[in-house]
Amino acid sequence: MGKSNNFPLRSYGVITSNKCKNKLEHNSEELKINGFTILDSSFTANQIKNLRLKVNELRQIYRKKFQKFSLEKISEQHILRLPFLFDIYFMKVIFDNNLIQLLKNVILGDFQLSQCNVVINPVDENYSQGSWHRDLPYQHFVSSRPLSVNALLCLDDFTTENGATSVIPFTHQFEKYPSNEFISKNAIQVEAKAGQFIVMNSMLFHGGSKNLSNKERIGINHVFSIPHIKQQIKIKGNLPEKDLTEFEKKVLGIKYFEPSTIEEFFLERMKK
Repeated sequence: MGKSNNFPLRSYGVITSNKCKNKLEHNSEELKINGFTILDSSFTANQIKNLRLKVNELRQIYRKKFQKFSLEKISEQHILRLPFLFDIYFMKVIFDNNLIQLLKNVILGDFQLSQCNVVINPVDENYSQGSWHRDLPYQHFVSSRPLSVNALLCLDDFTTENGATSVIPFTHQFEKYPSNEFISKNAIQVEAKAGQFIVMNSMLFHGGSKNLSNKERIGINHVFSIPHIKQQIKIKGNLPEKDLTEFEKKVLGIKYFEPSTIEEFFLERMKK
């Protein structure tokens, strides 16, 4: 089955169709139908280089802070969780204008950051993200609109050689994990340039491929979800709030309050 450019240019029997006025709307359409899209960020090449340098600095701080947990034993040696708690510069990625606009296009209503992790794909080594999974794991359901969206910012070029993210297209539309035969025939690797986001419906089965190059590959993964889905690690209380805008507080989940008593529930209702 080869890829062809010799497609029909006309149609008939069509009553309704999608209309895309700009590139962002094309991205939204791809995300909804295919389950993934490549989105240009607003970062310059120098800013991406700076982010990569900051990841290397953070690794030393992070490993020293959490060395008592023996990160290798719990398969956490290639992940840096909530990097913006250590360096506020990483917050720029969360609020990248192109990304925020895409999220507003595809998630109905409010959304919050559910998780944020630097993911490092080591050279010729198995790692925790190198298996097929959904980023809402253990869930087998589908929804007409995304409940959660992944946004993986590439700090290096993602290539077939260095283990670019593999996806099984359309699996966000079906409850069950597909057969091995289907996967071997339909799975693809998504190549992207440094400074681009690989954006996916979180219910799309995906996984990192083995890095066969001579250099580790780094990305920063974000999961944005409707507020009904709890955060992987609660951000409220771990981040100074005084300089944040109301929108930033909402996206970071700080505005959402889970009452512990009926009285607290009533007090929140009174504020509204």
